[in-house]
Amino acid sequence: MLARYRTEDEVSHVYLIRKGSKMNRCKTLLASALLLTACSQPVHADVQAWEITIEKGNASLRQNHIAEAEKLFRLALKQAEATKDPMSIAVTANNVGEVLYRQKHYAQAEPFYRRSLQLKEKALGKDDRALASVLGALADTLAGEGKKTEAGQLRSRASALLGPKPTLSQEQKDKWQSLSDAGKKAVLGNNLAEADRLHTAALAIVDKADPNGLRRAVSLQCLGEIALKRKDYAVAERLLTQALDLKLRIPDSKSTAAITMGHLAGLYYSTGKVEKCIEYQKNAIWLFEDSEGKEAKNTVIALENLAVTYQDLKRAADEEPLLKRLLAITEKQKGMNSVEAADRRTMLAAILVDQGKLTEAFPLLTESVSAYDALHSKASQHTARALDLLALCYARKADWESALPAMRRAVVDYETVYGKDDPQARGANDDLKRMEADAKLPPPPISAKPKQ
Repeated sequence: MLARYRTEDEVSHVYLIRKGSKMNRCKTLLASALLLTACSQPVHADVQAWEITIEKGNASLRQNHIAEAEKLFRLALKQAEATKDPMSIAVTANNVGEVLYRQKHYAQAEPFYRRSLQLKEKALGKDDRALASVLGALADTLAGEGKKTEAGQLRSRASALLGPKPTLSQEQKDKWQSLSDAGKKAVLGNNLAEADRLHTAALAIVDKADPNGLRRAVSLQCLGEIALKRKDYAVAERLLTQALDLKLRIPDSKSTAAITMGHLAGLYYSTGKVEKCIEYQKNAIWLFEDSEGKEAKNTVIALENLAVTYQDLKRAADEEPLLKRLLAITEKQKGMNSVEAADRRTMLAAILVDQGKLTEAFPLLTESVSAYDALHSKASQHTARALDLLALCYARKADWESALPAMRRAVVDYETVYGKDDPQARGANDDLKRMEADAKLPPPPISAKPKQ
Protein backbone atom coordinates (compact mmCIF):
# COMPACT_ATOMS: atom_id res chain seq x y z
CA MET A 1 0.00 0.00 0.00
CA LEU A 2 2.80 2.42 0.84
CA ALA A 3 4.14 2.82 -2.67
CA ARG A 4 0.73 4.05 -3.79
CA TYR A 5 0.90 7.06 -1.46
CA ARG A 6 4.47 8.03 -2.24
CA THR A 7 7.17 6.74 -4.50
CA GLU A 8 9.97 4.79 -2.83
CA ASP A 9 12.29 7.71 -3.37
CA GLU A 10 9.86 10.13 -1.71
CA VAL A 11 9.15 7.78 1.19
CA SER A 12 12.81 7.37 2.06
CA HIS A 13 13.37 11.11 1.92
CA VAL A 14 10.15 12.35 3.48
CA TYR A 15 12.15 13.78 6.37
CA LEU A 16 14.31 15.87 4.02
CA ILE A 17 11.86 17.34 1.55
CA ARG A 18 9.88 19.51 3.97
CA LYS A 19 10.83 23.17 3.70
CA GLY A 20 12.82 24.67 6.54
CA SER A 21 14.10 21.29 7.70
CA LYS A 22 17.14 21.36 9.96
CA MET A 23 18.14 18.13 8.32
CA ASN A 24 19.07 19.71 4.98
CA ARG A 25 22.72 18.99 5.56
CA CYS A 26 25.57 20.49 3.61
CA LYS A 27 27.21 17.95 1.36
CA THR A 28 30.77 18.81 2.22
CA LEU A 29 31.79 15.41 1.03
CA LEU A 30 34.98 14.09 2.49
CA ALA A 31 37.67 11.91 1.05
CA SER A 32 40.90 10.35 2.22
CA ALA A 33 44.12 8.66 1.10
CA LEU A 34 46.43 6.48 3.12
CA LEU A 35 49.83 6.69 1.50
CA LEU A 36 51.84 3.49 1.60
CA THR A 37 55.47 3.37 0.55
CA ALA A 38 55.86 2.79 -3.19
CA CYS A 39 57.28 -0.65 -3.79
CA SER A 40 59.73 -2.18 -6.18
CA GLN A 41 58.78 -5.29 -8.10
CA PRO A 42 60.03 -8.62 -6.68
CA VAL A 43 61.82 -10.71 -9.24
CA HIS A 44 60.50 -14.20 -8.57
CA ALA A 45 58.06 -16.71 -10.01
CA ASP A 46 55.63 -15.88 -7.17
CA VAL A 47 55.54 -12.20 -8.08
CA GLN A 48 52.00 -12.36 -9.48
CA ALA A 49 50.56 -13.93 -6.32
CA TRP A 50 52.37 -11.33 -4.18
CA GLU A 51 51.07 -8.43 -6.33
CA ILE A 52 47.50 -9.75 -6.21
CA THR A 53 47.58 -10.12 -2.42
CA ILE A 54 49.11 -6.66 -1.95
CA GLU A 55 46.41 -5.11 -4.14
CA LYS A 56 43.67 -6.89 -2.21
CA GLY A 57 45.20 -5.65 1.03
CA ASN A 58 45.32 -2.08 -0.26
CA ALA A 59 41.68 -2.35 -1.39
CA SER A 60 40.63 -3.56 2.07
CA LEU A 61 42.59 -0.73 3.66
CA ARG A 62 40.92 1.87 1.44
CA GLN A 63 37.55 0.53 2.56
CA ASN A 64 38.68 0.71 6.19
CA HIS A 65 38.48 -3.09 6.59
CA ILE A 66 41.53 -3.11 8.82
CA ALA A 67 41.33 -6.69 10.11
CA GLU A 68 40.99 -8.07 6.58
CA ALA A 69 43.87 -5.87 5.37
CA GLU A 70 46.07 -7.19 8.17
CA LYS A 71 45.40 -10.82 7.16
CA LEU A 72 46.17 -10.06 3.53
CA PHE A 73 49.38 -8.15 4.27
CA ARG A 74 50.62 -10.93 6.55
CA LEU A 75 49.98 -13.42 3.74
CA ALA A 76 51.74 -11.08 1.30
CA LEU A 77 54.73 -10.95 3.65
CA LYS A 78 55.06 -14.74 3.50
CA GLN A 79 54.85 -14.57 -0.28
CA ALA A 80 57.48 -11.81 -0.38
CA GLU A 81 59.78 -13.88 1.85
CA ALA A 82 59.46 -16.72 -0.64
CA THR A 83 60.75 -14.41 -3.38
CA LYS A 84 63.82 -13.53 -1.24
CA ASP A 85 63.65 -9.99 -2.67
CA PRO A 86 64.69 -7.54 0.10
CA MET A 87 62.68 -4.55 -1.13
CA SER A 88 59.43 -6.46 -1.58
CA ILE A 89 59.88 -7.85 1.96
CA ALA A 90 60.66 -4.35 3.26
CA VAL A 91 57.59 -2.79 1.67
CA THR A 92 55.27 -5.57 2.83
CA ALA A 93 56.65 -5.46 6.38
CA ASN A 94 55.97 -1.72 6.32
CA ASN A 95 52.34 -2.41 5.31
CA VAL A 96 51.86 -4.88 8.17
CA GLY A 97 53.29 -2.30 10.54
CA GLU A 98 50.90 0.31 9.13
CA VAL A 99 47.72 -1.71 9.77
CA LEU A 100 48.91 -2.60 13.28
CA TYR A 101 49.68 1.06 13.95
CA ARG A 102 46.19 2.07 12.79
CA GLN A 103 44.77 -0.35 15.36
CA LYS A 104 47.02 1.25 18.01
CA HIS A 105 48.94 -2.02 18.41
CA TYR A 106 52.18 -0.10 18.69
CA ALA A 107 54.31 -2.81 20.32
CA GLN A 108 53.30 -5.27 17.60
CA ALA A 109 53.92 -2.76 14.80
CA GLU A 110 57.44 -1.84 15.99
CA PRO A 111 59.32 -5.00 14.84
CA PHE A 112 57.76 -4.82 11.37
CA TYR A 113 58.84 -1.20 10.91
CA ARG A 114 62.33 -2.04 12.22
CA ARG A 115 62.62 -4.91 9.78
CA SER A 116 61.53 -2.67 6.91
CA LEU A 117 64.08 -0.02 7.94
CA GLN A 118 66.94 -2.50 8.22
CA LEU A 119 66.26 -3.99 4.80
CA LYS A 120 65.99 -0.58 3.16
CA GLU A 121 69.19 0.63 4.82
CA LYS A 122 71.02 -2.42 3.49
CA ALA A 123 69.60 -2.02 -0.01
CA LEU A 124 69.75 1.78 -0.33
CA GLY A 125 72.35 2.90 2.18
CA LYS A 126 71.79 4.75 5.43
CA ASP A 127 71.83 8.21 3.84
CA ASP A 128 69.10 7.69 1.23
CA ARG A 129 66.16 10.13 1.41
CA ALA A 130 63.75 7.23 0.80
CA LEU A 131 64.37 6.10 4.39
CA ALA A 132 62.65 9.19 5.78
CA SER A 133 59.13 7.75 5.51
CA VAL A 134 59.83 4.52 7.41
CA LEU A 135 61.88 6.46 9.97
CA GLY A 136 58.87 8.71 10.56
CA ALA A 137 56.50 5.75 10.82
CA LEU A 138 58.75 3.98 13.31
CA ALA A 139 59.12 7.21 15.31
CA ASP A 140 55.32 7.58 15.55
CA THR A 141 55.03 3.96 16.68
CA LEU A 142 57.69 4.39 19.37
CA ALA A 143 55.98 7.57 20.55
CA GLY A 144 52.78 5.57 20.92
CA GLU A 145 54.68 3.17 23.18
CA GLY A 146 56.03 6.04 25.25
CA LYS A 147 59.60 5.71 23.89
CA LYS A 148 59.89 9.42 23.24
CA THR A 149 63.67 9.70 23.33
CA GLU A 150 64.29 7.23 20.51
CA ALA A 151 61.29 8.60 18.60
CA GLY A 152 62.84 12.06 18.72
CA GLN A 153 66.17 10.72 17.49
CA LEU A 154 64.52 8.98 14.53
CA ARG A 155 62.58 12.12 13.60
CA SER A 156 65.77 14.15 13.70
CA ARG A 157 67.44 11.63 11.42
CA ALA A 158 64.51 11.75 9.00
CA SER A 159 64.65 15.56 8.96
CA ALA A 160 68.38 15.46 8.27
CA LEU A 161 67.85 13.13 5.32
CA LEU A 162 65.25 15.47 3.85
CA GLY A 163 67.61 18.41 4.21
CA PRO A 164 67.22 21.79 5.90
CA LYS A 165 63.68 23.11 6.05
CA PRO A 166 63.24 26.27 3.97
CA THR A 167 62.12 29.25 5.97
CA LEU A 168 59.90 32.16 5.03
CA SER A 169 60.74 35.68 6.10
CA GLN A 170 58.11 37.57 8.08
CA GLU A 171 57.59 39.82 5.06
CA GLN A 172 56.88 36.77 2.88
CA LYS A 173 54.48 35.34 5.46
CA ASP A 174 52.58 38.65 5.67
CA LYS A 175 52.41 38.98 1.88
CA TRP A 176 51.18 35.38 1.50
CA GLN A 177 48.50 35.95 4.15
CA SER A 178 47.33 39.18 2.53
CA LEU A 179 47.04 37.59 -0.91
CA SER A 180 45.26 34.51 0.50
CA ASP A 181 42.72 36.60 2.42
CA ALA A 182 42.02 38.73 -0.65
CA GLY A 183 41.65 35.58 -2.76
CA LYS A 184 39.07 34.13 -0.37
CA LYS A 185 37.08 37.38 -0.47
CA ALA A 186 37.14 37.30 -4.26
CA VAL A 187 35.74 33.74 -4.20
CA LEU A 188 32.92 34.87 -1.88
CA GLY A 189 32.15 37.61 -4.41
CA ASN A 190 32.19 35.00 -7.20
CA ASN A 191 35.08 36.82 -8.90
CA LEU A 192 36.89 33.62 -9.81
CA ALA A 193 39.36 35.21 -12.23
CA GLU A 194 40.61 37.62 -9.56
CA ALA A 195 40.65 34.85 -6.95
CA ASP A 196 42.73 32.68 -9.26
CA ARG A 197 45.22 35.51 -9.82
CA LEU A 198 45.60 36.21 -6.09
CA HIS A 199 46.01 32.59 -5.00
CA THR A 200 48.47 31.97 -7.86
CA ALA A 201 50.54 34.89 -6.60
CA ALA A 202 50.37 33.52 -3.05
CA LEU A 203 51.50 30.10 -4.29
CA ALA A 204 54.48 31.66 -6.08
CA ILE A 205 55.76 33.02 -2.76
CA VAL A 206 55.86 29.61 -1.05
CA ASP A 207 56.69 27.40 -4.06
CA LYS A 208 60.43 27.75 -3.50
CA ALA A 209 60.70 29.24 -0.02
CA ASP A 210 58.47 26.62 1.67
CA PRO A 211 57.65 23.84 -0.84
CA ASN A 212 56.66 21.27 1.80
CA GLY A 213 54.83 23.61 4.15
CA LEU A 214 51.18 24.01 5.08
CA ARG A 215 50.92 27.41 3.36
CA ARG A 216 51.70 25.85 0.00
CA ALA A 217 49.11 23.14 0.65
CA VAL A 218 46.52 25.82 1.46
CA SER A 219 47.26 27.75 -1.74
CA LEU A 220 47.01 24.58 -3.82
CA GLN A 221 43.69 23.73 -2.17
CA CYS A 222 42.27 27.21 -2.81
CA LEU A 223 43.22 26.99 -6.48
CA GLY A 224 41.71 23.50 -6.61
CA GLU A 225 38.45 24.82 -5.17
CA ILE A 226 38.34 27.51 -7.85
CA ALA A 227 38.84 24.87 -10.54
CA LEU A 228 36.00 22.86 -8.97
CA LYS A 229 33.68 25.87 -9.18
CA ARG A 230 34.56 26.14 -12.85
CA LYS A 231 33.95 22.39 -13.24
CA ASP A 232 37.49 22.00 -14.55
CA TYR A 233 37.75 18.61 -12.86
CA ALA A 234 41.11 17.52 -14.29
CA VAL A 235 42.87 20.64 -12.99
CA ALA A 236 40.99 20.47 -9.70
CA GLU A 237 41.99 16.86 -9.12
CA ARG A 238 45.67 17.60 -9.79
CA LEU A 239 45.77 20.61 -7.45
CA LEU A 240 43.75 19.03 -4.64
CA THR A 241 45.77 15.80 -4.79
CA GLN A 242 48.99 17.82 -4.44
CA ALA A 243 47.51 19.66 -1.45
CA LEU A 244 46.38 16.40 0.13
CA ASP A 245 49.78 14.74 -0.35
CA LEU A 246 51.47 17.67 1.37
CA LYS A 247 49.06 17.71 4.32
CA LEU A 248 49.39 13.99 4.91
CA ARG A 249 53.14 14.45 5.32
CA ILE A 250 52.85 17.34 7.77
CA PRO A 251 52.64 16.30 11.45
CA ASP A 252 49.32 16.90 13.22
CA SER A 253 47.54 17.76 9.96
CA LYS A 254 45.10 14.86 9.72
CA SER A 255 42.05 17.05 10.27
CA THR A 256 43.01 19.66 7.71
CA ALA A 257 43.91 16.87 5.27
CA ALA A 258 40.41 15.46 5.68
CA ILE A 259 38.96 18.82 4.66
CA THR A 260 40.96 18.72 1.43
CA MET A 261 39.78 15.15 0.97
CA GLY A 262 36.23 16.43 1.08
CA HIS A 263 36.70 18.49 -2.05
CA LEU A 264 38.28 15.53 -3.82
CA ALA A 265 35.42 13.24 -2.84
CA GLY A 266 32.93 15.77 -4.13
CA LEU A 267 34.87 15.86 -7.38
CA TYR A 268 34.77 12.07 -7.70
CA TYR A 269 31.05 12.04 -6.94
CA SER A 270 30.42 14.72 -9.57
CA THR A 271 32.40 12.79 -12.18
CA GLY A 272 30.62 9.50 -11.51
CA LYS A 273 33.44 7.83 -9.56
CA VAL A 274 31.11 7.01 -6.68
CA GLU A 275 32.96 4.04 -5.21
CA LYS A 276 36.16 6.06 -5.07
CA CYS A 277 34.26 8.81 -3.29
CA ILE A 278 32.96 6.30 -0.74
CA GLU A 279 36.40 4.85 -0.10
CA TYR A 280 37.76 8.33 0.57
CA GLN A 281 34.87 9.15 2.89
CA LYS A 282 35.42 5.99 4.94
CA ASN A 283 39.07 6.78 5.45
CA ALA A 284 38.22 10.38 6.29
CA ILE A 285 36.04 9.10 9.11
CA TRP A 286 39.00 7.12 10.43
CA LEU A 287 41.27 10.18 10.23
CA PHE A 288 38.83 12.32 12.20
CA GLU A 289 38.30 9.53 14.74
CA ASP A 290 42.04 9.15 15.16
CA SER A 291 42.83 12.87 15.42
CA GLU A 292 39.74 14.27 17.16
CA GLY A 293 37.75 11.38 18.64
CA LYS A 294 34.93 9.03 17.66
CA GLU A 295 32.21 11.45 18.76
CA ALA A 296 33.88 14.72 17.74
CA LYS A 297 32.00 17.26 15.65
CA ASN A 298 34.02 16.62 12.47
CA THR A 299 33.65 12.85 12.91
CA VAL A 300 29.88 13.31 13.10
CA ILE A 301 29.93 15.46 9.96
CA ALA A 302 31.99 12.82 8.14
CA LEU A 303 29.51 10.12 9.16
CA GLU A 304 26.61 12.30 7.99
CA ASN A 305 28.29 12.92 4.65
CA LEU A 306 28.80 9.23 3.98
CA ALA A 307 25.16 8.62 4.96
CA VAL A 308 24.08 11.30 2.46
CA THR A 309 26.08 9.57 -0.27
CA TYR A 310 24.41 6.25 0.47
CA GLN A 311 21.04 8.01 0.58
CA ASP A 312 21.61 9.52 -2.87
CA LEU A 313 22.52 6.07 -4.17
CA LYS A 314 19.44 4.53 -2.50
CA ARG A 315 21.66 2.16 -0.53
CA ALA A 316 19.53 2.05 2.59
CA ALA A 317 21.22 -1.06 4.01
CA ASP A 318 24.56 0.80 4.01
CA GLU A 319 23.04 4.01 5.34
CA GLU A 320 21.25 2.29 8.24
CA PRO A 321 24.27 1.50 10.51
CA LEU A 322 25.58 5.04 10.04
CA LEU A 323 22.27 6.56 11.12
CA LYS A 324 22.10 4.24 14.12
CA ARG A 325 25.56 5.34 15.20
CA LEU A 326 24.65 9.00 14.68
CA LEU A 327 21.49 8.53 16.74
CA ALA A 328 23.49 7.02 19.62
CA ILE A 329 25.96 9.93 19.55
CA THR A 330 23.19 12.53 19.41
CA GLU A 331 21.24 10.96 22.28
CA LYS A 332 24.41 10.99 24.37
CA GLN A 333 25.40 14.55 23.51
CA LYS A 334 22.02 16.29 23.20
CA GLY A 335 19.74 14.11 25.32
CA MET A 336 17.16 11.43 24.58
CA ASN A 337 14.28 13.93 24.30
CA SER A 338 16.06 16.64 22.30
CA VAL A 339 14.86 17.84 18.90
CA GLU A 340 18.13 16.64 17.40
CA ALA A 341 17.64 13.10 18.72
CA ALA A 342 14.02 13.06 17.54
CA ASP A 343 15.15 14.19 14.08
CA ARG A 344 17.70 11.37 13.98
CA ARG A 345 14.99 8.84 14.90
CA THR A 346 12.76 10.12 12.11
CA MET A 347 15.62 9.87 9.62
CA LEU A 348 16.46 6.33 10.72
CA ALA A 349 12.80 5.30 10.67
CA ALA A 350 12.47 6.52 7.08
CA ILE A 351 15.12 4.15 5.75
CA LEU A 352 13.78 1.31 7.90
CA VAL A 353 10.37 1.82 6.30
CA ASP A 354 12.08 1.88 2.92
CA GLN A 355 13.49 -1.59 3.70
CA GLY A 356 10.18 -2.90 5.04
CA LYS A 357 11.44 -3.00 8.64
CA LEU A 358 8.22 -1.67 10.12
CA THR A 359 8.69 -3.35 13.50
CA GLU A 360 11.86 -1.33 14.06
CA ALA A 361 10.41 1.87 12.60
CA PHE A 362 7.23 2.08 14.73
CA PRO A 363 8.85 2.70 18.14
CA LEU A 364 11.25 5.26 16.66
CA LEU A 365 8.41 7.24 15.12
CA THR A 366 6.18 7.12 18.19
CA GLU A 367 9.14 8.30 20.32
CA SER A 368 9.76 11.12 17.84
CA VAL A 369 6.13 12.24 17.91
CA SER A 370 6.11 12.20 21.72
CA ALA A 371 9.33 14.20 21.86
CA TYR A 372 8.09 16.77 19.33
CA ASP A 373 4.77 17.15 21.17
CA ALA A 374 6.63 17.86 24.39
CA LEU A 375 8.98 20.34 22.72
CA HIS A 376 6.55 22.18 20.43
CA SER A 377 3.37 23.79 21.73
CA LYS A 378 2.23 24.56 18.19
CA ALA A 379 2.20 22.64 14.91
CA SER A 380 5.66 21.98 13.53
CA GLN A 381 7.23 20.50 10.43
CA HIS A 382 9.09 18.05 12.69
CA THR A 383 5.87 16.57 14.06
CA ALA A 384 4.25 16.57 10.61
CA ARG A 385 7.12 14.55 9.10
CA ALA A 386 7.05 11.94 11.86
CA LEU A 387 3.25 11.63 11.73
CA ASP A 388 3.39 11.39 7.93
CA LEU A 389 5.79 8.47 8.10
CA LEU A 390 3.90 6.84 10.94
CA ALA A 391 0.67 7.01 8.96
CA LEU A 392 2.40 5.48 5.96
CA CYS A 393 3.65 2.63 8.15
CA TYR A 394 0.15 1.94 9.42
CA ALA A 395 -1.16 2.13 5.85
CA ARG A 396 1.27 -0.52 4.74
CA LYS A 397 -0.25 -2.80 7.38
CA ALA A 398 -3.79 -1.67 6.42
CA ASP A 399 -4.31 -0.46 10.00
CA TRP A 400 -6.67 2.35 9.03
CA GLU A 401 -7.82 3.10 12.59
CA SER A 402 -4.25 4.20 13.34
CA ALA A 403 -3.23 5.48 9.91
CA LEU A 404 -6.07 7.93 9.32
CA PRO A 405 -5.80 9.93 12.59
CA ALA A 406 -2.03 10.19 12.16
CA MET A 407 -2.30 11.40 8.57
CA ARG A 408 -5.13 13.84 9.38
CA ARG A 409 -3.02 15.39 12.07
CA ALA A 410 0.00 15.50 9.72
CA VAL A 411 -2.11 17.36 7.12
CA VAL A 412 -3.22 19.91 9.72
CA ASP A 413 0.37 20.50 10.81
CA TYR A 414 1.62 20.84 7.23
CA GLU A 415 -1.14 23.32 6.36
CA THR A 416 -0.56 25.29 9.56
CA VAL A 417 3.19 25.55 9.01
CA TYR A 418 3.35 25.91 5.21
CA GLY A 419 -0.16 26.86 4.08
CA LYS A 420 -2.77 24.84 2.22
CA ASP A 421 -1.31 25.57 -1.21
CA ASP A 422 2.18 24.33 -0.39
CA PRO A 423 3.20 21.23 -2.40
CA GLN A 424 4.01 19.31 0.76
CA ALA A 425 0.63 20.06 2.30
CA ARG A 426 -1.19 19.18 -0.94
CA GLY A 427 0.77 15.93 -1.27
CA ALA A 428 -0.08 14.88 2.25
CA ASN A 429 -3.74 15.79 1.67
CA ASP A 430 -3.81 13.65 -1.46
CA ASP A 431 -2.34 10.76 0.52
CA LEU A 432 -5.04 11.20 3.15
CA LYS A 433 -7.79 11.01 0.51
CA ARG A 434 -6.33 7.82 -0.93
CA MET A 435 -6.10 6.29 2.53
CA GLU A 436 -9.70 7.19 3.26
CA ALA A 437 -10.75 5.59 -0.02
CA ASP A 438 -8.75 2.43 0.67
CA ALA A 439 -10.08 2.22 4.21
CA LYS A 440 -13.57 1.63 2.77
CA LEU A 441 -12.40 -1.33 0.72
CA PRO A 442 -13.35 -4.76 2.06
CA PRO A 443 -10.46 -6.66 3.63
CA PRO A 444 -8.79 -9.23 1.33
CA PRO A 445 -10.37 -12.69 1.55
CA ILE A 446 -8.75 -15.17 3.89
CA SER A 447 -7.77 -18.27 1.96
CA ALA A 448 -9.27 -21.48 3.27
CA LYS A 449 -6.91 -23.90 5.01
CA PRO A 450 -6.21 -27.03 2.95
CA LYS A 451 -7.93 -30.12 4.20
CA GLN A 452 -5.77 -32.57 6.07
